[in-house]
Amino acid sequence: MTRRNLACFAAPDCRRSSTFGLHPRVRKLTRGGLDLHAGRSVNGYEHPTDVKIRTELRAVGDVFPHATGLFTQHGRAPDRDDTTSYDKPGPPGQTGDHDDAPMSRRHHRAKTHVPGYTVLQLGPDRWVWGTPHGLFRLVTTTGTTAITGAEYQLHAQHALALADDYAA
Repeated sequence: MTRRNLACFAAPDCRRSSTFGLHPRVRKLTRGGLDLHAGRSVNGYEHPTDVKIRTELRAVGDVFPHATGLFTQHGRAPDRDDTTSYDKPGPPGQTGDHDDAPMSRRHHRAKTHVPGYTVLQLGPDRWVWGTPHGLFRLVTTTGTTAITGAEYQLHAQHALALADDYAA
């Protein structure tokens, strides 16, 4: 790291500090000033580029329980998973920041094709998982935490309330 990069990295208002160490594709897209606190919904199945980038910056890595992969470590973009299944004739605004769980291809296939996995999104950077073995996990940007079934139920109620807020 050069002295200029180090000085810029330490400065809170420096543009380079917000993109330092990110994948070049992400760095290029965030130069225009992407607001991580913003969110939007669209009326289609595909996640728009700004939603993908915001989610990747918030999540940092794979949101599957106990996953260790970072998006910046490999060249392949993560698979996107709708935490609530997309319903084509359903209400508008189903796809967006509120419904995006980035995962590696292997983890996305396990979640999709192995019966028993459930995932609920509690916010822009928090997911609650149920596993086929009856275990429950809370995944945040700081890692994975084991939770009880009662805690899972409380989080599930919170996720439903958030979903209702987005639908309104």
